[in-house]
Amino acid sequence: MTSNQKGVVNIKGKDYKIVAQRVTEFREAHPEFGVETEVLHHDEIRVVAQVRIFDEQGRIRGSGVAEEFREASRINKTSAMENCETSAFGRALASMGYGGDVAYASAEEVVNAMNTEATNDAVKHNHAVRENLEEIYNIKVAMQNEDWDTAACYVMDFDDDTAGALWVATTKGGIWTTKERDELMPHGNVGKAVSRITKEKAA
Repeated sequence: MTSNQKGVVNIKGKDYKIVAQRVTEFREAHPEFGVETEVLHHDEIRVVAQVRIFDEQGRIRGSGVAEEFREASRINKTSAMENCETSAFGRALASMGYGGDVAYASAEEVVNAMNTEATNDAVKHNHAVRENLEEIYNIKVAMQNEDWDTAACYVMDFDDDTAGALWVATTKGGIWTTKERDELMPHGNVGKAVSRITKEKAA
């Protein structure tokens, strides 16, 4: 189940704020602040990056360090640097209080960590979660608000591989709760909305 807080995703019973939400809150509050990324280490095995946030006087107001291993996941093989910077930025923002009353790590960072301990099917699931985190959040919020058509439209944007990778049982660490899975089934409210919208588009 997703949290009632905007930009917060519940993963295995804990709430994590997505980095994009932290960035939005930060930019709105401090448009004059600057951000600097420094690569502390990079080779064919791992990447380490630090992000510092400066105020208008050049004083450091926040800092975060993150590490990514290139073989930890499929996405890291091509985007380890980007993922590392995102995690470091999320931690720098959390050090300034932009984690709210939720966990210090970002949702993206937690999914990355899960990938290193997962089986092949779980890796596919975690990869799909990371790549579609904002869409998943929007689907969860729409279902919470019983806005079945909005949820259906997001679901319909998933290709078959993504939808299949996300369809992992709740008891096995899947992103959907039992109730959400029921709504996503053909007999559920989202499933019915998908069927209706598909027919309307075909008409």
